[in-house]
Amino acid sequence: MGLVLSFILLFFVGDLALADSPVPIRELRPIEREFVDAAKEPIDAVREASLRIVLEKALFGTDEQAKSDVLKLLFSSVAWLDLTPYQDVLLRFSDRDSGNRGRELIGAGSFERAPRTERLLLFREAIERGLAHWGRNMSVGREAAMQMATLEGMHELRALIEIKYGVTDVDFQRRFPIEVARETMNLCEGGESRESALRQALGKLAALPDEALQRRVREEEAFRAALLRISFAACRRNPINGRAGEACGEMRKLQERQREAVRRARTRLATGGQPNGFTDRELELWVERLIVSLAPAQ
Repeated sequence: MGLVLSFILLFFVGDLALADSPVPIRELRPIEREFVDAAKEPIDAVREASLRIVLEKALFGTDEQAKSDVLKLLFSSVAWLDLTPYQDVLLRFSDRDSGNRGRELIGAGSFERAPRTERLLLFREAIERGLAHWGRNMSVGREAAMQMATLEGMHELRALIEIKYGVTDVDFQRRFPIEVARETMNLCEGGESRESALRQALGKLAALPDEALQRRVREEEAFRAALLRISFAACRRNPINGRAGEACGEMRKLQERQREAVRRARTRLATGGQPNGFTDRELELWVERLIVSLAPAQ
């Protein structure tokens, strides 16, 4: 069975880092350091040759820990590292690997770079039928497709998601309520790529006056959940250079606006004011969650 799109859901639960403050999750093991150093090489020919040495050493060696470490790095790097020059190595590895992970990596890499039209067709099929295949070694389930399509603002699938949502697993509905799906879609709609969809969402949030933003944060649970999902997506950490993208910096501005709201709430209470709606303590806890989504993963 092909790879279900779980690794791409780093969008929701992946390692995070501040855009201008790379912090390692832990000290890298030697093979991981070799991989990262090779992948950061600016000269294409040198980078390709260096990475080939690391891949051959890890994937065909006897050190199972090294093999596992490099495979994890490869899967988490597909959004940033073009694996096309290493397909022959990955195919040779896959021929002797019971999990067929080399071919899964090739499929994952091609999916990451597929144009929006192709991704849209794949998500439509997955949502309609429950499962869709990308090539021979990768598949996408209905629930993953719904999450990805909403974050990419694929408004063309809005009605289909509404129709098929009712047949999804109860646990999925608990984790991803339809109201959150709608709010995420509304914020991300208008982009022509994954990155531009996030920029659309961040632009809409930045344009909200403070009063309107705070009202929605206090009163709308789905809005808060959508913000967290967008934050995780915008702040995915590139495992090669340890940094998140520019969009994460925009999320930091939103975080600062929320911190200011907490300061105002504390001042109001200190001068005899009353908490309102989504209580001030709840607002503090919400901001803490937002900060976690922007901070380096532990």
